[in-house]
Amino acid sequence: MMTSAIVLIYAGREQRKMINMAQTTDYRKRAEECVELAQSVRTPEQRTMLLHIAETWLRLAENAGRGAMAEPQSVN
Repeated sequence: MMTSAIVLIYAGREQRKMINMAQTTDYRKRAEECVELAQSVRTPEQRTMLLHIAETWLRLAENAGRGAMAEPQSVN
């Protein structure tokens, strides 16, 4: 019974890592899209806004990446 619980905890941890990695990839892609859009807009205000949004996506990617490496706390 204890072995089953350990396997389930490990599987859950691996699944969370995969989800966080997918989120990180998605967030970085969105940041890249904002930077590309910023290069084609007409006004400096639009460019600034898009670059700020890109920075936000990158921060989200960093946070998701940290979550992928974090180990769950013991419940004992």
